[in-house]
Amino acid sequence: MFKKKLQEDDADTDLGKYKKNLGRSDEEIKEMNSRIETELFDVLAPEERKNFDLSTALKRINKAMEAIGGHLL
Repeated sequence: MFKKKLQEDDADTDLGKYKKNLGRSDEEIKEMNSRIETELFDVLAPEERKNFDLSTALKRINKAMEAIGGHLL
């Protein structure tokens, strides 16, 4: 399903590239964190702000991607 979505978006369909941080570089992750703080936090409730952590979310995604590993390819 993920590969199908990539095809629909004309994105690179080499699924191996998405196993870590959904294919984002460390610089892109840093920029995303900055944008989240300035753009997203303004629309979140205080409790949601406290609970939202991009690093934690990426760790969970990376763990899931690792678990399905060879099934991606």
